[in-house]
Amino acid sequence: MEHLTLGQIAQALDQARTPEAAAIASALADHRIVGISGPAESGKTTLLQRALAPRQLDAELAVVEIDLDGVSSLRHLTRRWLRGIARAVAGPVAFSHMVSLDREMWPGRTRTADHEAREILRSEYDLALGAHTRGKPAADELDRALAATARLARVRPTLIVIDHLEAPELSGAFDVRALLWSVRAVTQREKRMSVALACRPGAVSLAADEDGAFFGDGTWLTISPPRRETWRSATDAWERVDRICELTDGHVWSTASLIERVSRREGLRVTGAFDALAREHAPLAARCVQHAATLHRLGPTLMRGIANGLGPYQAAPDAQSRDVAAAAQRLELAGLAYRPRRRVWRIVNPVVARALREPSPDFPAGPE
Repeated sequence: MEHLTLGQIAQALDQARTPEAAAIASALADHRIVGISGPAESGKTTLLQRALAPRQLDAELAVVEIDLDGVSSLRHLTRRWLRGIARAVAGPVAFSHMVSLDREMWPGRTRTADHEAREILRSEYDLALGAHTRGKPAADELDRALAATARLARVRPTLIVIDHLEAPELSGAFDVRALLWSVRAVTQREKRMSVALACRPGAVSLAADEDGAFFGDGTWLTISPPRRETWRSATDAWERVDRICELTDGHVWSTASLIERVSRREGLRVTGAFDALAREHAPLAARCVQHAATLHRLGPTLMRGIANGLGPYQAAPDAQSRDVAAAAQRLELAGLAYRPRRRVWRIVNPVVARALREPSPDFPAGPE
């Protein structure tokens, strides 16, 4: 096999995952409410954007994208939401002109797009384009953003895409459930408005349990790390990809990195290359353990236990069950661990798992 660069591998994988993107596109066409869940780093956001791209390019659909990752307050969310509306109305090219060029340099299409954005945003236009205001936020700030979204839906079909539902649950920035109930109220009034939600499995309940705004509504799709068959397609059935996937469980970055490394040097043992990758990324593993400690005092214990093939309760046998459950939930929300199936836990990044799978006072005989 010829040496593949990471860019070539990413492009081939993207093509091999076309059926997954098509399944998302089909769900979005057939349902007003679509949820997409899957472990961290499995490609949910990329596949969703691929599914939406053709309809966005044809201006058939206004897509208001709101990423909750890193949002620190309701005012921050409102600003990000309004910016998403402005981009959906103007389109990516005109919007880039509006935020980066002097008005005198705008082409005619950008001036038209700006006028359309002003009609939708009204008094929120300046905030959408980057104006900042200090002081106590108004109680109805987010309501005004939702009202602007409703005005957009009366002009053309509108899809609200809310990604990373789990992020505010971890940070405590705001109540995600309350946000989703507000979104539901608007969608019930505006029949040309639809919603797509993306999150890690531990956050699905925020939207879809019995207390969730979208309980029993729409459809949910599960995105897993690329399967072995997908990687075979991406590498033209390269004979060594099966062994690589055994070590990486298909995790995108780890698998691509290992393929690149093994294809670069003929005769290199896959296991040896994987171990070397883990040694090189020992600092990343250490930072993951530190992150786990900020989530819960049992976080590091569970991380190391899961890396050594144990379940959360086996890893912390002396802890109270409710504490173990809380720690495991936060590791899942934070994208450090996940459950591929019932009662089975894995570290999301297998390179991190391998780096942590070393003898220690707690786990002296970590399984191979």
